[in-house]
Amino acid sequence: MLMQHVSTSSAANAAYISRLQDTIHEHTSLVHPDAPGVAQFHYEREFPIWKKQQVSLHSMREAHAKTILQKYANENLLWQEARDLNAAQRHDLVVDVLYRALYLGERDAAWLPRTTSLFAQQVLVAACNLHDVATAIQAVDMLTALPLHAVSRKVLQDASHAVTHLCLHHDDATTLTAVLDAIEPAHVNLDASTSEQVVSSLLRNEGPLLDTHKRIVSLYNAGTWASSLAVDTHVLWSLLTLHRAEEASSLRASTATNGVDHHLQLVELYRNMQAEYGLTDPDVGNYLVSDSCKEAR
Repeated sequence: MLMQHVSTSSAANAAYISRLQDTIHEHTSLVHPDAPGVAQFHYEREFPIWKKQQVSLHSMREAHAKTILQKYANENLLWQEARDLNAAQRHDLVVDVLYRALYLGERDAAWLPRTTSLFAQQVLVAACNLHDVATAIQAVDMLTALPLHAVSRKVLQDASHAVTHLCLHHDDATTLTAVLDAIEPAHVNLDASTSEQVVSSLLRNEGPLLDTHKRIVSLYNAGTWASSLAVDTHVLWSLLTLHRAEEASSLRASTATNGVDHHLQLVELYRNMQAEYGLTDPDVGNYLVSDSCKEAR
């Protein structure tokens, strides 16, 4: 059973990464249609000349590469080379050289938003293929921090799904919460399957249970979760738990998430569930009890 779960997780992870790569390719073709492309590692496109040699940033001395990239006109070289290295399965060079050494290195001026967007997408592809969760999260942070015009909504959606499934595959609660912290302000909507897996993973976390319920409700308010009977049930339980905590402490205003009245939300969600899923009161109660027992096991 464990091997079957791991195999299913790996397949889902690979599928989301593949979808991300397709989306990034489409996005890049739209925003930069004239960018020269190559399918091989031995660059067939024209490069600027540096000391009578074609520019290959990852194989140059770091100081020389940084000098070339200081010019805004040359910034495209960074993400284009990252794209070519990814196509050649040289993901390690994208992360270790282009990202950590060149992009994160000392620089006189800030990178252009378009450069950051296109390069972050390639770093994300490389990190996902390397199963480098920390770098993948950094790439998502780069994308969510950009102005809206610099990155497409679909790229954000697919990037969030790919990294979320990478964390689920590694069953790492710390990195999963870091991803959720990154995508929550961007109001990314996870699909139904991912939503159910993430909520279940959060509830399995050994951290403070009240904090987990607050996170589930906060992400619900941000529109992160796709509506389903399973997810709505978890959210309902979280709202009920927070409402009871507020009543017990008599500090409703200070404990409510962002001043939200959990009791009103609880009633609204309960009624929505009855209407959407055609449940009567006993049906809802029985489902909640059985689902709670299942999670406890």
